[in-house]
Amino acid sequence: MSRSSVITKDTMILLLTDMHLADAQAQSNIMSMDSIQKLYNQSFESIFNHYKINTNRFKKSLKFYTEHPKEMDDIYVQVVSNLSKLNN
Repeated sequence: MSRSSVITKDTMILLLTDMHLADAQAQSNIMSMDSIQKLYNQSFESIFNHYKINTNRFKKSLKFYTEHPKEMDDIYVQVVSNLSKLNN
């Protein structure tokens, strides 16, 4: 995957922050596994639409960043910081 087609670090930070928030919301609901899966799918589709990306681009970008651990670490330091700020 060429670097130009990878989701930027700044966008990945926001995207992953939103995905973790959606995950926490789904986990906090008491519902069947099917309902949780539907909620995940709806939430992630909405997040991808917001950032104007598709699942394929996200997966390829995530693969790129996991193959570049320093960059992935930088992203998750900021994601954790964002989540911590929202939790306070």
